[in-house]
Amino acid sequence: GQVLVALLHQRGVISFHASSFVYNGLGVMILGETGAGKSSLTLSFVKDGAGFLTDDLTPVVLPGGKPVVMPLNRRMKIRTTTAAELGVAPERLTDAETGTGKKYLEITPTGFAGHQVDMVLKIEIGDVAEPLFEEPAATRKFSLLRSEVCSWEILAGMPDTEAAYLQQIVDIVHQAKIFRVTRPSGIRIADFYESVKVFLGRCGG
Repeated sequence: GQVLVALLHQRGVISFHASSFVYNGLGVMILGETGAGKSSLTLSFVKDGAGFLTDDLTPVVLPGGKPVVMPLNRRMKIRTTTAAELGVAPERLTDAETGTGKKYLEITPTGFAGHQVDMVLKIEIGDVAEPLFEEPAATRKFSLLRSEVCSWEILAGMPDTEAAYLQQIVDIVHQAKIFRVTRPSGIRIADFYESVKVFLGRCGG
């Protein structure tokens, strides 16, 4: 993953610590730290018919100023507890890297050459009774995106690329709907999925 991120940086392609999918024609990018629930939420949508784009690493290009996900033909990495909760048969799983406690799951790609980013959700875990959806101010949206750019430190010797990325983040803020989603730590995957599904149906238009 780090090698791929470095190669993307060398080519001036910004990438986020995010998973992404296409749901009812809506390109959705899920940001969040490890353990926030990006992969489990993405897999929940894919099992319900959404088109899989990326897992954990999401490159974005901006032709004409429009943010577009570059799909990656990569396996999804999930926890065994997630697989069990979502009804994934054990024989579909293969071992991931030692120490991660996760398994690989092959997902059929959508076939899209790329899809516009229409909605960005930044998932966080907090002391809430049920999922809370908030639209931050524009400056906060910028910070949320900036904080999830993969391996920003690599750009220390690439000032032109770093400057270009900052402008691209501004463009994404202007072009996509961005929300912060706080979820309870113990919420069931299915319940969290249903909350997000309802929210996307309400705000995706």
